[in-house]
Amino acid sequence: MKRDILYVDDEPDNIVVFEAAFEDDFNVLTAESGKQALEMMEQHPVPVVVADQRMPNMTGVELCEILRERFPVTKRIILTGYSDPDAMVDAINRGQVFHYVKKPWERSFLFSVLIRALDTYDLEMANSALTNRLVISERCALLGQVTGSVAHEMGNQLCMLPLIEMIEDQYRDDEDLMKVSRFARETYERLEALIREVKDFMRFEQEDIVRH
Repeated sequence: MKRDILYVDDEPDNIVVFEAAFEDDFNVLTAESGKQALEMMEQHPVPVVVADQRMPNMTGVELCEILRERFPVTKRIILTGYSDPDAMVDAINRGQVFHYVKKPWERSFLFSVLIRALDTYDLEMANSALTNRLVISERCALLGQVTGSVAHEMGNQLCMLPLIEMIEDQYRDDEDLMKVSRFARETYERLEALIREVKDFMRFEQEDIVRH
């Protein structure tokens, strides 16, 4: 399946050349301005954006700076036909571009840059997913420890059964005490069932973590 790449250039001829060079390898999306590129990204974010530096209203660096804020994982590449050290410094500092490519670009070189950009994007996404999973696992483990501790303490406190049984044996003719006893037994049984469920859940979670 072809990967999406967004190419941004205000020159229609440059768009035609870029599409012809890479349409067999990538799903090339195009925009004729930074504004249009941002609108497209809001609708359909892509892994890699390639932008011409010299564009009216919004330069490539300015576009990359906005992309950096809104879509930080997207890899940003600047194309320029000018030897402009200031623009290069801006691209690195403000837009944090993945690569700065001078025109006229060679297809093989730019292709290798695009592949590296996609690989870097995939690696960062995978690392992010793994980090999120580890954070969730740590939180679940901490919650499990707390829950298990609470269940254990609740179990230790359920020492009312002997007292209930004594009341039922010795005061069976006292209707009021029998009502209290029945209520106490029902409460005891509900708490006991709850503690069993918590312990069963914790045992299942621990077994699941071991399996994974």
